Amino acid sequence: YKYPLDRVLNASRVAEKVAKETYGRDAIAVTETTSGGQTRETGGKWRQDDYYQPLLETMSQVQKAFTQKEKGGDGLLSGSLAYDMRDIEIALSGEDMQEARAEEFQRLLKRRTLDKSQASRVQELGEHLIQLAEGMTMGWGGLSNWLILVRFFSQTVTSPQTESDAS
Repeated sequence: YKYPLDRVLNASRVAEKVAKETYGRDAIAVTETTSGGQTRETGGKWRQDDYYQPLLETMSQVQKAFTQKEKGGDGLLSGSLAYDMRDIEIALSGEDMQEARAEEFQRLLKRRTLDKSQASRVQELGEHLIQLAEGMTMGWGGLSNWLILVRFFSQTVTSPQTESDAS
């Protein structure tokens, strides 16, 4: 709300072009622009093929995993995982590093799991994230940006108000 509207409109037009030109049909592009002018961009196709779990469904699960239990989420993952993924992309870049990236991500995923009793559920989510990172246009960098944005959204979520809360 503190960012100039003309810049917001310009950023949205650029995001629309990126979605069409980078990811093709049935795609989404997201741009986060801070008041200081820093931007974070990511995107992807809504669905890749039957092998990949749909992008937005996976991000919805990640948001719930990041969201604290008090706010209606699962409270399964530390928000640090989003930044860990970015570090993996920087440190282990290259086609020949695919297996190393996946193993390092699984290691960090175990470390960032807050509720160890849900480890198998978190591991399954991690496998979907690895598939997205390795198999889609966005790669590990784009997926780390998705996780950072989803982490931000999970911090602003509040649990739905029940009738007893309203009275």
